[in-house]
Amino acid sequence: MAEQCYMESPPVPSRKASVVDTSESERLTQRIEQLEALVRASYGHAGDPAAMSVTDMAALLSNTAQASAQSQASATPSDPQEQPPERAMQDAATALGQLSQANGENPLAVLLSQASVLVARCFPVNHASFQLGPTKPSADDPNPADPVASFPASPHVTGQLARYFFEASSIHWYCVAVHKPVFYDAYLEFFSGRHQNAPDLDFCVLLAAMCALTLQFCGDADAQAILVEGVMDKDNLRRKFFDFARTMLIHSERMQGPTLERITAMILIAIYLENEGNANEYYGTIGSAIRTAQSMGMHRDGDGKWHMNPVEAEQRRRLWWILYTHDRLQNFVLCRPYVIHDQHCDSRLPLNADQAELIEERELSSHPLTQPTEHTFQLLQISWAQVLGRISDQCFNILSPSYRTVLNMEHHIHLFESGLPAAFKHGAAEGSVRPYITFQSQLLVLQIHHAKILLLRPFIYKRDIPPYKEEYGELQESFDQYACDICIQLCKRLLAFQQIMHSQIPRHQLRWFLCIISIFDAALTLASILVLQPHHALADDIDYWVRAGQNLLRSMTSFHHVASESVKALHTVRNRALAARGFPIVEGNGHNPPPVSVNVPAQHYNHSQAHNLFDPLLSAELDRAHRTLSQSQTLVADSLGPTEMSNTIWDSILVPMFDTGVLPSSVEMLSGEFDAEDLFERFL
Repeated sequence: MAEQCYMESPPVPSRKASVVDTSESERLTQRIEQLEALVRASYGHAGDPAAMSVTDMAALLSNTAQASAQSQASATPSDPQEQPPERAMQDAATALGQLSQANGENPLAVLLSQASVLVARCFPVNHASFQLGPTKPSADDPNPADPVASFPASPHVTGQLARYFFEASSIHWYCVAVHKPVFYDAYLEFFSGRHQNAPDLDFCVLLAAMCALTLQFCGDADAQAILVEGVMDKDNLRRKFFDFARTMLIHSERMQGPTLERITAMILIAIYLENEGNANEYYGTIGSAIRTAQSMGMHRDGDGKWHMNPVEAEQRRRLWWILYTHDRLQNFVLCRPYVIHDQHCDSRLPLNADQAELIEERELSSHPLTQPTEHTFQLLQISWAQVLGRISDQCFNILSPSYRTVLNMEHHIHLFESGLPAAFKHGAAEGSVRPYITFQSQLLVLQIHHAKILLLRPFIYKRDIPPYKEEYGELQESFDQYACDICIQLCKRLLAFQQIMHSQIPRHQLRWFLCIISIFDAALTLASILVLQPHHALADDIDYWVRAGQNLLRSMTSFHHVASESVKALHTVRNRALAARGFPIVEGNGHNPPPVSVNVPAQHYNHSQAHNLFDPLLSAELDRAHRTLSQSQTLVADSLGPTEMSNTIWDSILVPMFDTGVLPSSVEMLSGEFDAEDLFERFL
């Protein structure tokens, strides 16, 4: 059946004809013919374009300008701001003549890099008539004819950013999308000008996206060391790189077919957007990358279906499964349907091998998962994405799940967690040999705890549901209470784990959206409990962890606007909880909390400094975090016990809270225009 499937291309809309008067069109045609003659002459010079000197080009431009002046002596520019074409030609010739002393410049490259400016000055026309895209071109638009000349930074700065990307940031640890051995060869070719044809636009997009993402994760001190030229500050250059990548991607999609570099670039752009908190564009970019990959047949195995060489087939597999992982992750976090369906794919799983092992001259082999490589984490992410897909399909679709389904999904998470290789279990010593494994194992812990919280959180928002039937009501109430208690425990564990992470990892490496959204979801869940159950037996302890979550987010507001929005949202909900408990609310928006009076042993403080219990580096707080994590984890199944677990009533009774108690996606709440007070007033 799969062989018979095909996709039809949508009809291409016809372009509207340009509205240009006849005389202007004739003048434009003459100028284009003159420019074509110039290029033909330069290419024909001594059989080598590079052999034509700058002086020769200047002379040729002068002759062309003189001929133009003779043929249009009576022409007068209608706009005083516009230069006559012959004057523009002469100016260009003079400029080229001034460049004749420059060392190492290819005159044809110089000419082509100035082509867009030359045409704009020589052939003034109504640009709106020739507009190809939704936005009007501007003087700052990157030039697809010469992406090297219009690249936002010098080769030196770009090279330093690429090196930081691979060696000093956590980006390559989280997503091994860029194939490092191939990248550096393409990088040298891109900037050296050794390419026989025009530079590859897709690689240009990839390089700019890498630089933007690197600057997103680069600390201020590191950025100052890299940006020695001092042309632009880190944030402005980051935005310039990103805008350049997006613009060149549009040109590339129009001018050439898709490539693996384009898929890689789109993955990096999507990660950038996710970490900026731009949920809609992240969602759209991943979807577009998946469709592009499908148009290249990447959902089918490159070796088995397309008979490609093993290295290329493996590179395609790795990119395809990264897209698959992001598709399922966004599905679970954004609560939006995923795009890739398993029954339409036969791409094999990637090899558990380092990038350096992918060499065409030798047979490719895969290591066991117990032997970690650069790609082991990606394989674990694929397995985790499949678990999340099952949870989404069975618990968060349009039908409410049964109690048994919730137990089964909890069991799937437990199986994944217990089946992790020893090196990726928290506290393993493997991180000393391969430092990136420590970071990867921490992300896995966050992902697992976050998923458990989202699975059990509907049991907390138990309202607007009809009373349970008397026959099974007591059993259902017990199940609901077990789920609430375990969800509270999971929220505390996640926040404690984040406190320890914050004490060990530089702040700029914690910019990952997962770090922020998991803190927010855990703290929001706890604050909601105090709103709905103000007299909860653990109210004071729960409020402590809500404040701990606020402080963790507050420590990241300087470099992440979603963290700032999260602080304001939690402030709103906590004030609602304080009012429900009969306490005075806290003024402001949560960013400048009043000092908190606490009872902490004096030896933890330096008396010359202000005391703040909720500083993530404070020993007292870390002690409490370690104590929280040392407590054994419990499942709902453990709380029920073997006898109740085997009760068949769980197979048929639906959980009504999954219909009424699922919060809107936190990503959606915090990414756009967000009125925290209005949203939570309506939900709570």
